[in-house]
Amino acid sequence: MAACVGARVWVSQDACWAPAVVVSSDGERLRVRREEDSVEVEVDAKGACLRNTHIVEDMTTLPFLHEPGVLYNLQSRYQQSDIYTYTGNILIAVNPFRPLPHLYGTSVIERYRFSPREQLPPHVYATACAAYRNMMRDGAGQAILVTGESGAGKTETAKLIMACLTHLGAHRGTSSTGGSGMSGVEQKILESNPLLEAFGNAKTLRNNNSSRFGKYVEIFFDPAAGGVVTGAAVRTYLLERSRVVAVNKPERSFHIFYQLVYGASAEDRAAWRLPQTAAGFAYLNRSNCFELPGQSNAEEYQHTRRAMSHIGLSDEQQSAVLATVAAVLHLGNITFANGHVEGDSSSGHEGAVVADAAAAEALETAAELLGVDSGALTEALTTRQIQTPEGPIVMPLTAQAATDARDSMAKVVYARLFEWLVAAVNTAVDEAHNGGTGSSNGGGAACAPGHLSIGLLDIYGFESFEVNDLEQLCINLTNEKLQQHFNQHVFKWEQAEYEREGVDWSYISFRDNADVLELLEGRMGIMDLLDETCRFPKATADDLATKYGSSSAVAGNSRFTRLKRPATSFSVEHYAGSVTYSTLNFLDKNRDYVVAEHQSLLGRSARPLLQELFAPEGGSSNGGGAAGGNGGAGEGNGSGPGRTQNQFQFRSVSSQCRRQLAELMAALSRLQPHYVRCIKPNASNSPGEFDSQYSLQQLRCGGVMEAVRIACAGYAYRRPYAAFLDHFWQLCPEPVHALRRRAAELRSLQQLQQQQPGGSSPQGDNDVSSELAAGAALAGLGVEEMHAAAKAVMAASGLAAEEQKTGVPPHHLGFTKVFLRATAAAALERKRLAVANDAATTIQAHFRRWQVERWYRALRQAVIRLQAHARGLLARRQVEQLRRERAVTAIQSAWRCYAQRQRFLQQRKAVVRIQATWRGMYQRRQYEAMRQERAALVLQAAWRGAVERRAYLIAVQYWRAAVVVQKAWRGYAARQLYAELLPLHRAALVCQRVWRSRRNGSQLGERLRSVVLEYMEVNRAAMLIQRNWRAKLARKLCSKLRLERKKAALLAKFGVAAAAQQQQPLISRNSPGASRHMDVSTPVNTRPRTLRHSGSSFKPPGPGLLCGSSAGATPMSAGPRMSMSASATPSDIVRADDVTQGRDSGSRVQSRLQELANFKVSPLLAYWQQHVASVEENRRPGEAHVAPNVSVRPRTAPNRRGPYAKSDGTPAAPRTHGSPHAATPSAELTSAPSSPPDTAFRGASSSLLSVAGASCSTSNGGASSRGGSYTSIGGMTELGSGALSCEPSYGTLLGGGRSDEVMLATAMVEDGAH
Repeated sequence: MAACVGARVWVSQDACWAPAVVVSSDGERLRVRREEDSVEVEVDAKGACLRNTHIVEDMTTLPFLHEPGVLYNLQSRYQQSDIYTYTGNILIAVNPFRPLPHLYGTSVIERYRFSPREQLPPHVYATACAAYRNMMRDGAGQAILVTGESGAGKTETAKLIMACLTHLGAHRGTSSTGGSGMSGVEQKILESNPLLEAFGNAKTLRNNNSSRFGKYVEIFFDPAAGGVVTGAAVRTYLLERSRVVAVNKPERSFHIFYQLVYGASAEDRAAWRLPQTAAGFAYLNRSNCFELPGQSNAEEYQHTRRAMSHIGLSDEQQSAVLATVAAVLHLGNITFANGHVEGDSSSGHEGAVVADAAAAEALETAAELLGVDSGALTEALTTRQIQTPEGPIVMPLTAQAATDARDSMAKVVYARLFEWLVAAVNTAVDEAHNGGTGSSNGGGAACAPGHLSIGLLDIYGFESFEVNDLEQLCINLTNEKLQQHFNQHVFKWEQAEYEREGVDWSYISFRDNADVLELLEGRMGIMDLLDETCRFPKATADDLATKYGSSSAVAGNSRFTRLKRPATSFSVEHYAGSVTYSTLNFLDKNRDYVVAEHQSLLGRSARPLLQELFAPEGGSSNGGGAAGGNGGAGEGNGSGPGRTQNQFQFRSVSSQCRRQLAELMAALSRLQPHYVRCIKPNASNSPGEFDSQYSLQQLRCGGVMEAVRIACAGYAYRRPYAAFLDHFWQLCPEPVHALRRRAAELRSLQQLQQQQPGGSSPQGDNDVSSELAAGAALAGLGVEEMHAAAKAVMAASGLAAEEQKTGVPPHHLGFTKVFLRATAAAALERKRLAVANDAATTIQAHFRRWQVERWYRALRQAVIRLQAHARGLLARRQVEQLRRERAVTAIQSAWRCYAQRQRFLQQRKAVVRIQATWRGMYQRRQYEAMRQERAALVLQAAWRGAVERRAYLIAVQYWRAAVVVQKAWRGYAARQLYAELLPLHRAALVCQRVWRSRRNGSQLGERLRSVVLEYMEVNRAAMLIQRNWRAKLARKLCSKLRLERKKAALLAKFGVAAAAQQQQPLISRNSPGASRHMDVSTPVNTRPRTLRHSGSSFKPPGPGLLCGSSAGATPMSAGPRMSMSASATPSDIVRADDVTQGRDSGSRVQSRLQELANFKVSPLLAYWQQHVASVEENRRPGEAHVAPNVSVRPRTAPNRRGPYAKSDGTPAAPRTHGSPHAATPSAELTSAPSSPPDTAFRGASSSLLSVAGASCSTSNGGASSRGGSYTSIGGMTELGSGALSCEPSYGTLLGGGRSDEVMLATAMVEDGAH
């Protein structure tokens, strides 16, 4: 299989299949990962199977048809409670181990009765209905074979099929004959199941209701009467009689034993001397399992009694049957011991005697229930008569021999009783054939002339235990024969028919089991050698094993293997697997003899039932050989007339098994088979659990996989031309009608020839029309004519298009038959039904239209008449009602008007009085509130003024301290960051030199590329940090100026208060840049402090006060005080009343935040540009030292007045704090050469930096004290080489500028920083 990577496949794992996914493919090897444990393994590509994507009802329609696909489809449907699945014509039923009542019932049967199989889900009813339809259509017998291992649900499936068939027959009978005599027969057929299950089923390790016998039920139908049920016949095979005397733990014996012990009435219990529990019987207490889960032995006993009554057994017969069962149980309680035999002529001879009083009591009870004398029973069990020429000799048996004789009698009595019951069932359910007299062989009568039958086979499945005995060998031989029948029908017969019809077919290979059958039942095979060894009385199991090993027919077979340990064991390779058998009990169990003394004793019983069971074979009886199985004679019965009395009546179990199987296979070969394969999903009988490996083995053993393959490869539908045209004539009616007319004409001519001379005249056209109406048979026409009509039907069906699509012919026209694939047959059936439904719909539509029209006309006339009378009555009533309403309305309106008028006048008078009172009281309250408010305003004004002044003084002191700390920390952090980035930058330069010197080396080039990439990331980070730092510095200076302006405005409002407090100097806040370089040695009270107020505008001090240079600065001997300008007017003075009208602290904070948010930089820039220009004009030589790498560009002051300009329009000099170089000219920072030019904001930030002269002063020959210098490049003020980064960036070295990607990343980072 060619599977691509990622394909979902099945791979083999632990003899099963596991889902997996293809990871890689390497020619004939695949590497897959199992989905269960995620383990990757390598598998052969041919061993991996593609998985299907959906679940289907018919597994022959799977896209990928293989073993894991079939298994997964079954498992998925089982988990959805869909226990039935088709495989072509084979139905697979998976045991649910729980009741599913919605799947069964008469309503479900009616759904499947006339519906094609493809239209409804798979069901066991569909198989039963298909068999019934085929029988009625083709006039041929059908057979439904239900197979599977023990516990797979074969018995329940067989009962469902039987119920469906009887319902179909009863339904037909009801419709044709009224059903007046058929319900009894059908009820008897259904009631025979619980009766036979009670006597023939038992609990095993694998199944609580395992059939320990094979059953073949044949139901007869009368097609002339419409397919009614006329009777049935039951055949049984190989009852496991050894289970009567030997039970292994935790199994049980036959159900009837436990039902009798726990369900019998008190009267019957006393009569049959039954103990309270099953442990009182030796045959039952060998296992401790007496009850079944979910079942009651007492209730099941009542069901068994009702079943006996339904099949026609009287109360006396039922009591006799159950007394015989009790006698078998009491026989098991008889024990023997070796002792002296009384009355023996040879004294001292030892023999078997009854062991104790309990055994003697059991002997008496058994003799009473069997209707024989206790002494005669003791003699029959403890002695043996030998015929000699001198006469018979009686010899006592040992205790062990007497025990074996007791067990032999118990097994024979129970087996004969079971056969009698089967014969009674046949007599009851086959009235039409037996006439109430029964069948001598118990196998049911042959099908009556004109009657048809459907056979239902329910037989034990393949068995393999730890210790396998002769029973398992016979059971597995039966399954081998059924498997051979399955192979022949599905495989060999398919090929043979294709060859006969000239259909192209390639032979397929399948596993044939003919060699296994030759080993088991062939000449000198295992069973032949077993029968031969049994004829030697002293032969042992070792002798038999030795004979197997020395026989060329056995040992030379490839399916046989002799085991060394134990020496008495051998294994056989069956179709379902290898099974090991032990020959220890082969000889004893194969000798199915009846002791002559037992036959004679029980034949003379006082019980009529025992006399009938052990009557000579020459007499007429219903017992003896009933069911043709367990009691049927292999060799002759020595007690018959003309025979001498022998010691044993020897019968071979193996010969009986082979004979019965031959009869069964001969019967099945004459019928058309339908297969139902039952699957047991798990070994623990747990509902809802599906063991894949356990189920897969059953599918392989059942041949389902081979059936799937051939069903898809071959033609599942095949019919003669006449049947095909008669069924599908609707698809192309004209050619078929022409053939029918031709056939009618030929038949008329034949009738004319037969009537000449002197015959009656033909009816002519009337006969032709009657033949056409009845659908005359087309079998008399030639194949060539029907071939042409069939070809026309195929052409009309559109199958040719499907052949062109798939390349596979969906049909083939053979010599005598038409072959269709399963899909093509389903498509034709769907089209035929569609045509028939359309025709029926048309007829129904016309008839229903006529019915509805007639009904509508009559209804319309009646409705019109009723409407006329009703409308007249309603109109008269409505007029009377309107007249009364009008009068009532007039009276009501007058009264309501009067009432409302009186109520309004009263309310108006009351409201006027209330309003007058309220308004007077309200005005008095308002007047008192105004007086109180006026007094409160006076108090508030005084208090708020005092509070505001105290808060402002405290805030100014803390604000200055915080600013100093923030500046120091931010400067330290920036220097540390720059110190970390500088080594990386230098390392990048070294890497550049190395890369340029060794660019031809591929390995060094790869390493250098990684280093360069790393440096680019570092350089980008450094550039982003520079830009963020510059922006932060600019914002910081802007914040300082904004706060200065706010403070000035605030102090202007407090001008009067400040003048009153001139003796308490107010320290003004300097800019952050200036305060950082302020001479800390200068006392605080000597530092310049100025606050001027003129009108409503703040005017900063002149250059002497701000710059503090040596030449232009005027020292202040005493700290500046706040004073009033000479031009100040009384209106300019801020009064205390105005201060008290201010807002509280919270409102002031909100207002301050709003002002900060609305702050504009442009007025501040204009002022500082004007200020720098004035400083440059007034600078004297020697006042400031500019570094060599700093270029100063004077700026022209704007025309507008800045916020800090004097009243005459000249800008004020910035304040400084004693630095000798504070008056630094307008210098701007330069960025890296590759940096894009920042527009107005970079220039503004440079101007702000230049004003903060203390932070940018230069020393030592022009070098800046903080390592930075100013330069002007390209007409723009930029940060130069003395700033944060003085070296060219890596982007400049590579391409002279940053790439678009770097610029985009930088912009994104800047946006995030803002």
